[in-house]
Amino acid sequence: ITVEDHQGATSLALNKTIEVMLPDFPPEYSSLPHWLSELTDTKLKKLLEQGDSQRVRELSLALITVLNEYEQTRETSPVSREERSYRVKVRSNITRALTALDLKTVSDIQQTSAALAQCTAVSREFICEECQNSTLNKLESMLEILQTDTKQGTVTPTEIAD
Repeated sequence: ITVEDHQGATSLALNKTIEVMLPDFPPEYSSLPHWLSELTDTKLKKLLEQGDSQRVRELSLALITVLNEYEQTRETSPVSREERSYRVKVRSNITRALTALDLKTVSDIQQTSAALAQCTAVSREFICEECQNSTLNKLESMLEILQTDTKQGTVTPTEIAD
């Protein structure tokens, strides 16, 4: 694991192979997507209500990463209608949460766009039309912020791409 600070200095924090496994879902849930759906309905919404933008981004990225990994490991397995609805709900809830966040800095934009990209990275499932529209609107506002920062000389286009 390489750690990087805001000035770009890096340090090797851990040089070891780590096996990452999908979490086991609690027994009261029928599947991992069912549990993730509940987490987006409760924990994610609570963080959003509290106005904790950074934690919303972090939890969103963690949840969508788990769902994407789960889907990749089960690509050949048939998916029930119920499970598909849980998957769509997770993606939709995460998209709604991310597009509801206020973006002020290039860092906010980078983190939010990375999480939004993961919402569509693996799945062939569609998120709700409202979510697609809110994502497009959020992307427009991201571009406005980036254009403003670039014009003001706060950040260069190269830094934005990083």
